Amino acid sequence: MNNIFGFLEKTLMNPMTKVANTKYIKAIMNAGMASVPFTIVGSMFLILNSIPTSFPQTQTFFENTVFRFSGLTSAVTSMSLGAIALYFAMSVAYYLTKEYQQDNVPDLDPLNGAFLALFGFLITLVQLTITKGNYVAVNDIVDGVANVASGIAFQHGGIQRIGGSGVFVGILVATLTTEIYRFCISKNITIKMPDMVPPGVSRSFAALIPAFFVSIVIIFFQGILVFFNTDIHLILSAPFAFLSQMMSSWLGLMVVIVVTIALWAVGIHGSAIVSNIISPLLLVNMTENAEAIASGQQATNVIAGEFLNSYVWIGGSGGTLGLVFVLAFLAKAPQLKVIGRTSIIPGFFNINEPIIFGVPLVYNPFLLIPFFLAPMVSGTIAYFLTSIGFAGHLYAAIPWTSPIGIGAFTSSGGSIGALLTALICCLASVIIWYPFVHLYDKKLVNEMNETV
Repeated sequence: MNNIFGFLEKTLMNPMTKVANTKYIKAIMNAGMASVPFTIVGSMFLILNSIPTSFPQTQTFFENTVFRFSGLTSAVTSMSLGAIALYFAMSVAYYLTKEYQQDNVPDLDPLNGAFLALFGFLITLVQLTITKGNYVAVNDIVDGVANVASGIAFQHGGIQRIGGSGVFVGILVATLTTEIYRFCISKNITIKMPDMVPPGVSRSFAALIPAFFVSIVIIFFQGILVFFNTDIHLILSAPFAFLSQMMSSWLGLMVVIVVTIALWAVGIHGSAIVSNIISPLLLVNMTENAEAIASGQQATNVIAGEFLNSYVWIGGSGGTLGLVFVLAFLAKAPQLKVIGRTSIIPGFFNINEPIIFGVPLVYNPFLLIPFFLAPMVSGTIAYFLTSIGFAGHLYAAIPWTSPIGIGAFTSSGGSIGALLTALICCLASVIIWYPFVHLYDKKLVNEMNETV
């Protein structure tokens, strides 16, 4: 068993820790957290408009009340979930600039970094084509309706590329513009104003030359790509569509679970590291589901939004709410019983550090198997029940601390099947944890009796 822990520590601990500590991953992680308020607010309005779908008896009431203002409420959804790439681009650049500012380039301004990223990202939105040797904006009119007007594509009443499909472009552009900004400032290629000039004026002139470089670099690459009848959004759509599909598969889910628990097993916060990598993918899947629901279509992405926290990490990484119940009500060893009972309330809100380090689960060979097995079984159950339509697809953002069942019910727009699925997953984890905990508990009791 020590060889297993040594292998996990050698193959996962150092590489994953290095990845998690890079400036880029930190910036993406912080950007994801910064976008949470907008995704939750937009999701709440989307859920409000979707209630009659889950509860048909409310249809008449909603038509006479809420739906009369649907034009107003849909604007909130369109400019939150439907514009998530804008928030990501600005946030990634802001936090990445801040990382460099704290590192070795103090003259960088995070706000300038955010504006430059927004500027660069907006440039990439315009679709161009070459007609008679001239670069012109695309205008695509079908049946009198403009799908692409002046180079800007529209879908479901909103701008197409600023939603979930543009998140990866936003991250890439934010990284590029921040590096250009850092290069200009570190090489003193900027306009410096005297100290007596107000900070706002000085900041605007400091960003002038970097903005010029940003525009030149982006339109240069855009020009090359358009020459080959494509652009940055189309280029990135293929590989990231594959990643999104991978993240929507059962195999992808199992990989995420195994890597996360393997990191936890050797004392690394697996959820924090892995979520930094997969959060953009889950966000894209969720926004695609939300856009489908908003347009009256069927959501298709099974693993989206808070799928993991709703079904797999019930009680925290490892599905430990089931473990908490076993410890609190079935364990005989005093230390396990106390840990279980004191962890019930945190466990309901998916907080399980007391269990992880109190039992402990870290470097514990007796509980290693259920630590892997419980979330894998829960994930398989949730994936299957969502795929067959028993549990509604998740399309609304919720806090990761939402209690068992409530998060799944809310995020699915009121699906009773989602609520039941969460409870079934928790019950499965109880059944899996019990025999291993029983053996571990018996061992501790025997050791206690021998000591006495």
